[in-house]
Amino acid sequence: MGKGDTEDRRWPFRRVPSPGDLGSDEEIQEELELYLDLRTEELVAEGWPTASARREATRRFGDADRIERTLRREARRRGGREYGGGMMTGIAQDVGYAFRTFRRNPGFTVVAVLTLGIAIAGNTAIFSVLDEAVFRALPFPDHEELVFVNGYHEVDGERAVRMASVPEFRDWQSASRSFEMLVGVDANSLTLTSDGQSERIVGELVSEGYFRMLEGEALLGRTFSPEEASTPDGHPLVVLSHGLWLRRFGADPGVVGRTLQLNSRAFTILGVMPDSFQGLAAGSDAWLPLGMMSVVAGPQTLERRGTRFLPVAGRLKEGATLEQAQAELDGIALELQSRYPDAHEDRWAEVVPFRTSYLGDTGRLLWVLFAAGSLLLALAAANVANLLLVRSSARTRELTVRRALGAEGRRVALQLMTESLVLAALGGVVGVILAWWGLSALIPTIPEGVLPSWVEPGLSPRVLGFTAVVLTFVGLAAGL
Repeated sequence: MGKGDTEDRRWPFRRVPSPGDLGSDEEIQEELELYLDLRTEELVAEGWPTASARREATRRFGDADRIERTLRREARRRGGREYGGGMMTGIAQDVGYAFRTFRRNPGFTVVAVLTLGIAIAGNTAIFSVLDEAVFRALPFPDHEELVFVNGYHEVDGERAVRMASVPEFRDWQSASRSFEMLVGVDANSLTLTSDGQSERIVGELVSEGYFRMLEGEALLGRTFSPEEASTPDGHPLVVLSHGLWLRRFGADPGVVGRTLQLNSRAFTILGVMPDSFQGLAAGSDAWLPLGMMSVVAGPQTLERRGTRFLPVAGRLKEGATLEQAQAELDGIALELQSRYPDAHEDRWAEVVPFRTSYLGDTGRLLWVLFAAGSLLLALAAANVANLLLVRSSARTRELTVRRALGAEGRRVALQLMTESLVLAALGGVVGVILAWWGLSALIPTIPEGVLPSWVEPGLSPRVLGFTAVVLTFVGLAAGL
């Protein structure tokens, strides 16, 4: 590669084309002609005849078509880089100018930021609860297939929900085909006594299949067999939660086989569940066989068809739908009404998805609150837009001077839009702080049972992402 080839690769333009005219054919031809003219003059000054100097300059220049294509690409690359850098510089300038403008108008800034901040705080706080309770997965494996089966009576056209009796539960269990399994579970407060110390715990009396339905495997020991779970008063066994095992037994690996007292009855520890298993009550301390109902009620409770106290949960078979399961239960209910008219008069059962059952009316209330919060935010954005409109009228002289000095209308509009977005961002910072404070103060005051126990609202990345999107729309809407 000769000296001429090296020079051919240099940028021969007098200037970089502007982003609006990236390497036009006319501009490149003009620059190439200038390059050849200058090189010809240099050769003539060295003593070359003019015609020969022109031919030599053209020869040294090389393949003109290739060089022209290269120069056009380089013009576009440099021009694009300058355009991007200029755009970022312009945005930085607009943001800085917006802050200087807000400092000159502290009253307007405080009112606008607080108006947006309060509305954003309410919207963010409500969405954080909605996200945890409605959008996130339930803490159960394959929770979409899990349902509750609630018994109810028709009273004056209204449903009076009552749980199932144990015989009724057994009828549903034996006659249904849409469920992979149905289990009964009854949560109770029990008095645990061990090593001379007593405390109140939450214990669930469960039927066979309970742990299998929730895909729970014991960390130590094992869970109940079908016979142990169903035999009336036959197997005083207990499975401990991981938390109770740590709290009362110091994580002793030899705890299996030891005895403790529940409601003054001796029970043998059969197993310990892992920390990830919380049970349907999402916080149970221990599990007992359903057959040991006598620890909380009379043993005849297991046989009385009219004693309805037992919640029933189930897992749908693969491919089965809620509608199919409901139709099947309707048929079973008609059969039971025919066989036991006294105990089952106007008695039916309904299938309810887990999320619906756990949330109840709270889910609808959360949507109503979220809609109200969104409306409040829209009103706040409209108020800020009105403030910006009034303020822009007062800035007519300033904007007119800027136009007179050469600022394009698009550039002025971008500056005003940037001010609106910066204002929304400031309101967002205030709103997130208020939302964090509000959640910290209000969540502990919510009555037990209003929200499922696993719902712990907070400012998660999803919630902050939602708030950022909302702020962008609010800023654009107010600015427009």
